[in-house]
Amino acid sequence: MRKFRWMVVAAALAFALAALAADPWKEKAPEQWSQSEVQKILNDSPWSRPYEVMQQSFAAGGSGNDMVGGTGGASSGGGKRKTSGSDESMQNGRFITYVAQWYSSRTVRAAQLRKAVFAGAAPGSDHPLLQVPENYQVVLQSADMSLFAKLGDGLKKTTYLEMKTTHQRIAPSQVIVLQGNGGRPLGVAFEFPKKTASGEPTVAADEKSIDFVSGTDDLKLKFRFDLGKMIDQKGADL
Repeated sequence: MRKFRWMVVAAALAFALAALAADPWKEKAPEQWSQSEVQKILNDSPWSRPYEVMQQSFAAGGSGNDMVGGTGGASSGGGKRKTSGSDESMQNGRFITYVAQWYSSRTVRAAQLRKAVFAGAAPGSDHPLLQVPENYQVVLQSADMSLFAKLGDGLKKTTYLEMKTTHQRIAPSQVIVLQGNGGRPLGVAFEFPKKTASGEPTVAADEKSIDFVSGTDDLKLKFRFDLGKMIDQKGADL
């Protein structure tokens, strides 16, 4: 009898763990997503890639926005912390996480709408997030976007999408600095064309992954998006 009880408990535990590990975008309708599931989608999912670097704080003469780190990126398995420099510089710095969201996807737009509902808002039927974007959209966010905000439109020269298969690069057609109260920069939105000048898709149907690269000579961030995982209940979701 006792053995049977343990088998039941073990089965229930396995079921619970499987439920926790399930991808909400595959298992549930957006209106059923919990707050924690929305946070997962927006912060660390196939559509939202985190990248962690160290922000240097200088005792004198520094801007406070110089970053210790190098070219690299978050793998499809999760965020990556990049550090360099002496132990002293690391002790004087702090880590900051950048998140690149593939904002034009159905999944991210639905998660943003669900987040608004949790915040007490009731998005109307004409809400922009309910409209299918004409271009691919990627939004870069962090707790401190001052470095990127200063570059503004200049980010067109240092930002691109790169196809893994062909290594073809796509430059952004538009860069918008997103501002909050008091003009504080909250993020930077990039738009990339879905079609070439000849009408061909910029992202081929058989493409495996795409790197989103943005930054400066001092700080270059690279986020890898695994297209094989960017799939919701309706199929491929870019």
